[in-house]
Amino acid sequence: GARGGAGGGKRSRVAHAAGPHSPEEKVEEEVAPPPAADALGGRRRASTPKGVYFDERRRSKPYCIQKTINKKLQSFYFATKVEAIQEREAYMQSRVDANLAKKQAVAAKRAADVTKHGGSSALEREVEFALVGAYTKETQREAMVLNDFTRGDVILRRSDDRYLVVQIKTTMQKRKDRNYYRFNNVGGYEGMPVLCFCIEDKEGWIVDGDDLAGRIHLTLTPGAPLAERIVLAKGSMDVLVEYLASNMDKWDPATKDKAQRDFKCDAHLKEMRVIDAFKARFPAYAYEWPVEQGGHVDLCFASACGWVNSQFKTAGPSKKQAGLLVKLYSSAGKDERGNRVYAPYRLGAFDVLVVAYEKEQEGENKWHFWRIPAAELAHHGYLKTKRQPGKTCLRVYGPVGRQPNPNARRKAVTWTKQFYFPPS
Repeated sequence: GARGGAGGGKRSRVAHAAGPHSPEEKVEEEVAPPPAADALGGRRRASTPKGVYFDERRRSKPYCIQKTINKKLQSFYFATKVEAIQEREAYMQSRVDANLAKKQAVAAKRAADVTKHGGSSALEREVEFALVGAYTKETQREAMVLNDFTRGDVILRRSDDRYLVVQIKTTMQKRKDRNYYRFNNVGGYEGMPVLCFCIEDKEGWIVDGDDLAGRIHLTLTPGAPLAERIVLAKGSMDVLVEYLASNMDKWDPATKDKAQRDFKCDAHLKEMRVIDAFKARFPAYAYEWPVEQGGHVDLCFASACGWVNSQFKTAGPSKKQAGLLVKLYSSAGKDERGNRVYAPYRLGAFDVLVVAYEKEQEGENKWHFWRIPAAELAHHGYLKTKRQPGKTCLRVYGPVGRQPNPNARRKAVTWTKQFYFPPS
């Protein structure tokens, strides 16, 4: 991702084209675009395009471009501007081609994985909305889909204004040539009902989460001893809703706030703290959770321009470089060796990147925010498009964090300053 220049007069490196792997130790190598013209000792003319610089001290070959070769920044000089432009375009295309080659190496496996496992989140979300609609119709009470990564998926309002938390599990169809239904990742939902639903048959089962403790998968065979023992209700969505509405006291109730913060992972709890801080910093906006489950949008808010889909990231300091580092990649499955694959976000995945940084000030923790439009990220090369591979990390600048050295030979690229919002 784009990084500004280094402090202390040290040279920073140009960002490499983002590859499919982005382990922690490689994040520091994803550094910023070409340096400012004065870092080359010359000046950039208004007529030269991005990435081409004019060094007036070199009379025979005054036009310069830069390439990263074996992780080292190198300068190349040309007699004419046309030569420099052509060489830079060829270099940038080679970066795109190299990135595509890495992705194509795992493309077949990725396609097979998506065919086999993809779409489960969308199917589950459909069932969640079906449950909400059926329950509201049956009881005339509130029901809502929870935010992503909570232990429960849906909450149903009880007559005492508290809520029953329900976990949803789905399968597309009965296993071919076999008389059973298989549901995955069913453990860890103690204290709540688990609604298992088959999309094709439009039929489901309700199981107590306590009976699934320690299980990874659940196989339900009609008439089998296990199904007879643990299934509490079976039938259409209306039948399941009727059972839940009549047996709410079987499980402990919860408040809406508790259900929205009951995460299985501490990382998601931290993200929720960031979202809460953002809402407190910008209280005038209306907020909604995204419809898509597990997508690239974390929160939707209504601004003067309409609804905005936002992706949230936290920033932090790194080594001795100025600015704050933001990891800007998403999971893209696994390769053939089972290693996790990461990829830059594509243009269109979200409208605004919200970067948050928490710092102790005046005896309390305060949040600093950057709201960076996706169009700006794409313009600076951070989002994947047909013409650029994107980058996997970004460096943001503001009045917090290590400040760039104003005397450094290579100046920091601080365009993100204009999108900074201080604590209220």
